[in-house]
Amino acid sequence: MASLDFPSNPTVGQEFAASGKTWVWNSVAWAIKRTFDVPSVYRIGSFFTATPGETETLFMHVATDSFTLPANLAGSQVNVGINPSANVEFSLNKNNTTIGSITVSNNGVATLATNNNAPVRVAAGDLLTLVSPNNSLGIAATAFTFRGDI
Repeated sequence: MASLDFPSNPTVGQEFAASGKTWVWNSVAWAIKRTFDVPSVYRIGSFFTATPGETETLFMHVATDSFTLPANLAGSQVNVGINPSANVEFSLNKNNTTIGSITVSNNGVATLATNNNAPVRVAAGDLLTLVSPNNSLGIAATAFTFRGDI
């Protein structure tokens, strides 16, 4: 490894870059400058174990950051443990207004949709909820994770 030729008489906060790294003078020594990756994905996960009641709120989430749910909830996942006896549609809401749905078929395949197949912007403080239909037709043991882009 080649030695580094740090500047002499540095000032506090002065940076020095070499060998793909950046150091900063902290008044005592040169220290590697730490950088932190800012997450670009916002994930929300939840589940229910028993068959939901009539129009039961299954999930509530207050957003801590602004993010966008992609069109048709692309990148989101649903896993159904006990299939319904026929198609069941859950309502995804933002601040009590429907923004999309999750439809689960009797063979456990989930279809996710947003209104008008459009992305949905969620602001910090917005409330997201997932509400069951009038009859959940026996669906149970279901997990879901919504994926948004920050």
